[in-house]
Amino acid sequence: MSRYLYPYIRKILQSKEDHHMNSVIWNDFNNRLFELIKERFNLNSMRVKKLLNQTENNEIIVKSLLTLSLCISNQGYQKLKNFLFNI
Repeated sequence: MSRYLYPYIRKILQSKEDHHMNSVIWNDFNNRLFELIKERFNLNSMRVKKLLNQTENNEIIVKSLLTLSLCISNQGYQKLKNFLFNI
């Protein structure tokens, strides 16, 4: 999934001051993540239903972003470290 979300993850990690643009990127990221979840997960599962509930899952989304940013490639940790040091 991280390959499909890479452009959004990169923009989120690089955006540090523009709150309006950051909210647009977060919305795009959330929408794409939910689309991928609906395509690949069992929608009848209670865990998946809870994940798709947008009012309760902000913490899960942030954790997913971190996990996916580390899984982008074999050098995911190094890329994330470089992004964070450049901020």
